[in-house]
Amino acid sequence: MIPTTPIPFAARCSVACVVGWCFLHGPALLSQTFDEIEKEATRILQSKCFACHNEQTAEGGYSIHDGHALYRPGDSNAPPIVNGKALESELWRRIASSDDEMRMPSDSDPLPENEIQILKRWIEGTPAWSSFKDQSLLERASPDHVVRFDKASSALDTYGGQHPALLATFSENRKRVYVAGWGELLVWNTETNVLETRWTGFGRRFSAIDLSVDERWLAVSSGQPSVSGSVYLIDLDHPTHAMRVWTTTDLPPALRFSPNSKTLAIGSMTGQLVLVDVQTQKVEREELAHADQILAVEWNNDSSRWITGSRDRTARISEYPSGELKVALGGHERSVCGVGFTSLGPITRDETGTLRLWSHDDSGRTLTKRSDLPPRLQPIFVQEDLVRWPTTSHWMAASPTKTVVEEKEKDEKGNPKTKTNYALQKQDAVDLPNEVVSVHRINAKGWIGLLTKTGQLHLEQAAGGSEITLKRLYP
Repeated sequence: MIPTTPIPFAARCSVACVVGWCFLHGPALLSQTFDEIEKEATRILQSKCFACHNEQTAEGGYSIHDGHALYRPGDSNAPPIVNGKALESELWRRIASSDDEMRMPSDSDPLPENEIQILKRWIEGTPAWSSFKDQSLLERASPDHVVRFDKASSALDTYGGQHPALLATFSENRKRVYVAGWGELLVWNTETNVLETRWTGFGRRFSAIDLSVDERWLAVSSGQPSVSGSVYLIDLDHPTHAMRVWTTTDLPPALRFSPNSKTLAIGSMTGQLVLVDVQTQKVEREELAHADQILAVEWNNDSSRWITGSRDRTARISEYPSGELKVALGGHERSVCGVGFTSLGPITRDETGTLRLWSHDDSGRTLTKRSDLPPRLQPIFVQEDLVRWPTTSHWMAASPTKTVVEEKEKDEKGNPKTKTNYALQKQDAVDLPNEVVSVHRINAKGWIGLLTKTGQLHLEQAAGGSEITLKRLYP
């Protein structure tokens, strides 16, 4: 909480010292344009202040999530920003203070002096944000909606250590593999085992990747954990740039194109479900679908419904395009990490390993469940009523079945009564290569991608038998 006590004399002295430092050591800072100062200032607020002063937490009653909130006083009732007057602005006074009880950020090291001076110059120059208060901090801090690709882009000078590829997807004919690395996307030709191109300009970390069914669009989410994350669309027919279609406060963990390739569903760390029109790259729907992180999102075959699974231990099915919630599926013991649709009804998997088959009539009734499966926070893949999921050493499978049996009792017409039994029949497991890190989507022909800790990507059919093995994908 921000206290109301005036800044003591020692803190005022520190302000003078900082100004002197800038005069002696900041010629580069003084040469920056105001647009550059504005971008730097909002990025500082995003990376150093936003975690504690966002719309949800708002410590001390103060938030910086948009321009209106930025100028609205917190619990101290002091104006956070007085345009043109940094010394009268509570935000800068707190940041510049040398008093540990007054200084912000309160639970971390003081800001570097050059960042303090950037914020001072920003306030004294009257923030342009004051004229665009409806814009969020994330929009101000990330003004570039387009990442343009350099055709001659080479490897990064530094990778920050040896970072294995953690995400990959591939084309239907398996001739191209798209790999998310350290701040870049790599496109491999599997026939020649040649790296065709390298796309840079993204955030250092990637959290999700998906390829549309028509193979025209590639979607990725990248950014910095707990700071910001953006979702980008790349038109593979004209791969000259990536278009940023949505930005949030963390890395979105779930992306899935609809089977008709017209809509991209995004699941966020805060439980938001976002639908993006692929052709226009505009958000067509955004709602708080869950009370916690969305771990999985899938569509049914005709793109008329989607299902989400969350850490709040529920799955929810909604109708497209109305967004009407059809049913909430509860009763899971842990986080719901896998979701999908079968011909017999929706299916879910939670962190305990339990598979549940649900009635297709939106009643929320469990038809059957199977609890003797290995626990792991892993997705499931549904193809032609075959449900698959990985363990550390095996590619597991189960099939939902329905049998109708006659009972001894008869109905009013004298016909034997029948009973319908549902089951999840466990199939033979397939051995996986050692040290599998992740398993990527099954395409229409039943191919999966198995990524190992050594950077190898194995392409295999669901029935077993490897066709292609890339020796090393990254870096």
